[in-house]
Order: sequence, then structure tokens, then C-alpha cells
Amino acid sequence: MYEKEADDTDSSEENKKGYTISVNQTEVAVENGDTVNLEAKITYDGKEISELPEGVNLWWWVDTWNDHTDGLSDGTLENDNGSGKTFKAAYTTKSAGKYYVVAQLKDANDNELGSVCTTITSKAPEIDTSVDNDDIVVAKVKDLSPDFIMGMDISSVITELGSGVVYKDYSGKEINNVTDFCKFLAENGINHIRVRVWNDPYDSNGNGYGGGNNDVATAKKIADACRSAGIKMLVDFHCSDFWTDPSKQMVPKAWKDYTVDEKAVAVEKFINESLNTIDASKDVVDMVQVGNETTGGFIGETNMQAMCKLFSAGTKGVKDYNSDVKVVIHVESPQKNTLTTWSDNLEKYNVNYDILGTSYYPYWHGTLSNLKKELSYVKTKHNKDAMVVETSYAYTLDDSDGHGNTVREGNNDDSADATEPFTVQGQATFMRNLINAVNEAGGLGVYYWEPAWITVGDTTGLSEETAAARYEANKKIWEEKGSGWASSYSGEYDQKMQENGMEVPLLTIRQCFIRMEQQQQVLRYGIT
Repeated sequence: MYEKEADDTDSSEENKKGYTISVNQTEVAVENGDTVNLEAKITYDGKEISELPEGVNLWWWVDTWNDHTDGLSDGTLENDNGSGKTFKAAYTTKSAGKYYVVAQLKDANDNELGSVCTTITSKAPEIDTSVDNDDIVVAKVKDLSPDFIMGMDISSVITELGSGVVYKDYSGKEINNVTDFCKFLAENGINHIRVRVWNDPYDSNGNGYGGGNNDVATAKKIADACRSAGIKMLVDFHCSDFWTDPSKQMVPKAWKDYTVDEKAVAVEKFINESLNTIDASKDVVDMVQVGNETTGGFIGETNMQAMCKLFSAGTKGVKDYNSDVKVVIHVESPQKNTLTTWSDNLEKYNVNYDILGTSYYPYWHGTLSNLKKELSYVKTKHNKDAMVVETSYAYTLDDSDGHGNTVREGNNDDSADATEPFTVQGQATFMRNLINAVNEAGGLGVYYWEPAWITVGDTTGLSEETAAARYEANKKIWEEKGSGWASSYSGEYDQKMQENGMEVPLLTIRQCFIRMEQQQQVLRYGIT
């Protein structure tokens, strides 16, 4: 609070000459939506007055603290419709930020007689993320913004539905289409969807490579579902015809033998044209990955300068589509300080990106404390945002379809950094701790990888002979519908895919639990 008054050498209230003004609150901290009630006290020649004389008015106004713009864009100020005679005002905040409300006393000639300022700091209401029920206990994540990304990659959901997988809500009602699936996710706290895109995941006869057969047309279907559900989407362009990861970054068939310059032209055009197909109305896609896990290569190039040239070309394709869309570069292996290395590289070669994303699977990617350090470096050193775009944690080591899991007994189950047991509670605790770590590091959020990719044809509890028959039937569905990791047709493009991959670990955690049922199997997932 400050007071402006006539000069007087005697500071006692009784001997003050002219007008003085003060208010009942000078510094206030509130949550968005709260109302701050203010009341002015005005004295004249040392005596408090309850009414203003003719020609003297009290004006209330509000501005933002940092740039002094009109605070009415972020809140409402009620003060008797601006009569100039009211001693009371009420300011209701709408957005997080710092504001100041001024009560200004003026005479008939607009000369200031006195003024006083109240500072109001508004923050988003804290979400109670704690869980305590019969299934799991999850400790609250402190200071978690409602804008924190609680994301899911659901790239395979359309092929899962086509393969006979049945999803159900809490009442047992079947969710049999991707639109209702996305709406259900939104109702249970998921606020962002990630979808991979391959250039041409089909052989010369039009047979799909599997893994969801995630072409541009599939991404458009999921984008349409997200629009109906009111969820934004991150498009993950692998810039390849099939899976890319640190071990392989294969050139699309159509770009075979291209030079780096020709690849740059091709990737810019492909990303731009694809986005205009996926989201022509530009109201769903708000983030785009240029590449997937490109730690050691991109579109067949491993030279850093060449890679950054291709990143820049892809970025241009994104920004020409919609300059408001954020560009994500995706690395992995944070335990090797890859976020530090690549944020330095991207700055060195002037790549115009917005967010550096990383995969984080604790079986392979080190401690949460190291992850926090890496995310923080990106923000503090380069003023770029950072987030986890892939994660998962197994809740069981048991097999349910006859094909071994990535995390199973004797395989990825003994990492020192996978600190939680492979149980429902263990998975929930891991996800809570990861979200907490990313939040503390100032990260944008976390995406759980492929929780909708569940068992096709449950073999649990079957006799050996019946289970073997079910497994053979499953392989036919994976091959025909594209719901397995890779079909035999992918071998035409990538011989490594002949091995047919591994089934992904599944998610079981909360917002309000989603129950996914396939025959007798019930799986549950969500994000806290």
C-alpha cells in the first residue's frame, strides 16, 4: 500500500491536511476464480469521511503487473458501475498472474488527490492428484498445473478395434469406436493424444506392415475423434515407412538414393501436406514431432549437420502449415545426457524448434534425478520447453497372448532404476513419481506409450493345446489387421521386422480408471 496526501510535517492522523486514502488489503494471494473484496478508507483533514463531496471522485482500475496492460482481460472489476462515489470494489481473477488494483481520488479538474495500490497474485488451483482406494494408493503431486500434459499415445487403437478388442466403460458399456474412446479418455483426465505417422507402411501389394498400420489416413481418423472429444493432438512423424528408434532410421522407399538436399525438400513437403490432410481446419494438432527417437540418426543420415538440416526442413513444413504449432525434436537415453548434447547441437545449427522431448523407460534410461537434471538443462540453458513423450511401466510379468512381453521374467525385470515392483501399485507409484519429477523440473508433461494396445486373443488359463491354437489364431489376426508389432509383409522393407517384435507392457493407473476388457481379461489404466 502507498498513500498520496498533501505535504505536512506532522504525520499524526489528526493533523493531516487534505485527503488521504488507504485500503483494507494491500497484498493478496488467491486462486483463479477467487474474488478479492476491497474497501477504501478516506480522510479529510485527519477525519474519516463516509461520503465524497461534489466534484471529488474515487476511481478504481486494474492492470497486469508485468506489462501494465488492462487487467480486465484477465478478470472482472465490480465497483458500482463506475459511479466514482463507491468506497468498495471487488476484483475476480480469471488467469494466473500478478495484478494491481488502484483506487485513485481525483477532483473535478482531474487532479489526483491521493491513490493507493493493492497487489493481487493469482495462481491456478492446485489439483488433488492423490488416490486412496481399494486398488492403489497414490501420493499427491504438489503444485501440478491444470495445463500439465497428461498424454497418451493411442496410435494402435483403430487396428485394435478392428482385431476384436473390446473396451468397456465403468458401467460395462462397450466402447466400440475411436471417437467414443477419445471422449472417454477426456472425461477421465487425459488432455493430449499422441499419434505416430509412417510415410508408406505397405508392401508393393498393399499389405500393411503392422504396428497399427499408422499412415496419414489413420492419423486423420484419430484427429477427427480428438476434435469431437475436445482433445489436442501431437503428430509423431517418423519420416520412415516403419518403426524408427536409435538402432534404425530407415529412408522411406520413395526417397531411396535421395541426397540430403533432396531429402530436405521431400520431408518439408511430406510433413506440410500430411498435416493439411490430418487437420485441415487447424484446430486439433498443436504439436508435431519431426522424427522419432532421433538420437543417432534421421532419414538415414547420421552426420549432425545433415540431421539438423533435415530437422530444419521438417520444422519449416510445420510452421508453414500453422505457425502456432509447436515443433518437437525427440531423443532418448537421457542417462547418456542426450538432452544436454542435443539441445546444444540444435542451437549450434539454428534449428527452429520449440520443445525437446525424450523417451523415459526406467529399465533402460537411468534415474529420475538424472532425468530432472536433463530436462532442467534444456529450459535454463536454452530457454526451450522439455517433456517426456514416451514412457511405460509393466504391472505384471505374466504373458496373456502367447507372445513374450518386453518386460518379463529374466528380461528387463532386474534394472536398478526400475525401482517399483511389477504390480498395479508399483506401476501407479512409478507414474506418480515420474510425473512429479517432470513437474519439478518444469517439464510440460508426460505421454504414456500405447496403453490401448492390449491383448488380442487372451491365452490366460488355457490348456497348453488350446493356448497354442489361440496363439496361431492371434498371429493370423496380427498379420491381417496390423495389430501386431510387425507383419511378415514388413520384411520387404526391413528384414529385422521378420522377428515380429514384442508385445508392449500395459498400463494400470488412474484418473478414474478405464476398464478395458477382452474376453475374460480386464485391464485398467489412466493417469494421476
